[in-house]
Amino acid sequence: MRLIKKNDYLRNKIRNEIVPKLLETNDHFLENFKKSSSYLNQAKDFIQKQIEEVENSISTFNLEKRILSKQKLAKESDFIKFEILKKYGFNKEEEIRKIFTASTGSSFFF
Repeated sequence: MRLIKKNDYLRNKIRNEIVPKLLETNDHFLENFKKSSSYLNQAKDFIQKQIEEVENSISTFNLEKRILSKQKLAKESDFIKFEILKKYGFNKEEEIRKIFTASTGSSFFF
């Protein structure tokens, strides 16, 4: 019985067509890819810890509610602002821009 390789799904096409071509180019492709993936995961973990530190440094708590300082958060990069605010449901650039252009209040509650 002959095994037929189907490429109906993207993962199969990658496994059956793309990976063999990459291995022709570089025998150590899969090993290098695994290392790169590990480094990226470590970088993600590091960045996440840094974002948590920033969030904690600009936060206070009142009756179990987190209060973010709008003034302190405004000083952070757009990336930090987005990463902190997206977990509170703000996931659009326009929403985040409105927070920092609104005239009232220097803090907001979650």
